[in-house]
Amino acid sequence: MPAEIEFYEQGVGRSINFTPCKDIYVATCTSATMKCWKTDSFVEEIGHEELYKILSDIKDRFVGFMDCAAPGLIEHPWVKQWLKGVYE
Repeated sequence: MPAEIEFYEQGVGRSINFTPCKDIYVATCTSATMKCWKTDSFVEEIGHEELYKILSDIKDRFVGFMDCAAPGLIEHPWVKQWLKGVYE
């Protein structure tokens, strides 16, 4: 399933698009703010399992930080839905 991560809140105006292709994802980084922005590589390939592990680790660290910074927030219905992967 294709997916996109946007980094607008951080002020960099970038997004990474993940496109499945057989046993890998093709990750393409684009800039919405700088037409002349350059990087060493706009496209990377990553295996499904490796990408899942990286994103799961990020989620787990974020939840751990959230639980330390705002312990009651982890019980909010929206957060519970997000953690279950249930969206309306």
